[in-house]
Amino acid sequence: MSSEELECIIIGAGWAGLGVAASLKSNGVQNFKVLERGDCVGYFWSNLYDSIHMNSYKHELWKNPPNLDSERYSEYKTKKEILEYLNEYSDGHELKDHLCFSTDVQTIERDGERWIVKTDQGEFRAKVLSVATSPNRLPHIPQIPGLENFPGYSMHTFQYKDATQQDWGDDVVVVGCGNSAMEIAGPC
Repeated sequence: MSSEELECIIIGAGWAGLGVAASLKSNGVQNFKVLERGDCVGYFWSNLYDSIHMNSYKHELWKNPPNLDSERYSEYKTKKEILEYLNEYSDGHELKDHLCFSTDVQTIERDGERWIVKTDQGEFRAKVLSVATSPNRLPHIPQIPGLENFPGYSMHTFQYKDATQQDWGDDVVVVGCGNSAMEIAGPC
């Protein structure tokens, strides 16, 4: 298995990971890699339901890099706009050569002053490690007494794609009151 010495390793090619990578480049750091489990920037977003919208209003982040035409995006971004933006952001900051897609992190260890990140594509070592993964990337269904005996269909929003993915019937219960619950309950 190959081993690569770097100044920094970034895990995750979403908002935070790309932001860290752009900051490194703007400060003259060139010897870094962004390890992404998926096959594209914004992989986490690419797997979410189609009707999702970003729940924060357009802000200064959307004007970076300067050559980006942020006015063509809606105030509350759609999934498609978010993925387009992340690709443009990556291109605008010239990050493509630093991205390692389809790279699954298996272990992270500390060896003296260096981090060792072992992946299915090899081993990476660096003094600095930035873990920029979404806390929502792993679906969590709380323990609800009797759920295992429920005769109907239950799913986490991470599995939801759109209201037409199956016949839901007349009685649907959406548990939760967060953004995803409200967006999904609307079209049901």
